[in-house]
Amino acid sequence: MGYVDTQGARRRTLPRAEVHAVCLLTRHRGRPIEGETLDLGPGGMRVSTKRPLAVDELLAFDITLAAAEHIDGSARVVREQAPNVYALRFERLAPPAAGRLELIVAS
Repeated sequence: MGYVDTQGARRRTLPRAEVHAVCLLTRHRGRPIEGETLDLGPGGMRVSTKRPLAVDELLAFDITLAAAEHIDGSARVVREQAPNVYALRFERLAPPAAGRLELIVAS
């Protein structure tokens, strides 16, 4: 969903917008991890964290947008792009949140 395989390299096909927002990531166990989104789209996000994440790890997330609006769901860590910068693919996202993300990308 949202990716195309091009000669062995997976590439994102859904658009993203540069959005800096507070993002709280929660593991099955342990303390929540504070992060900041770098970009958002209907299929996933890129996030910067102060603590490391593991590739293929499934996390719950809660993103706080302007006017105290929240988007939450679950996401899987796809890859580490730079030290403490990760690409995440949304695994579960409520339909209202998906629509809101589409509006963010379109604006």
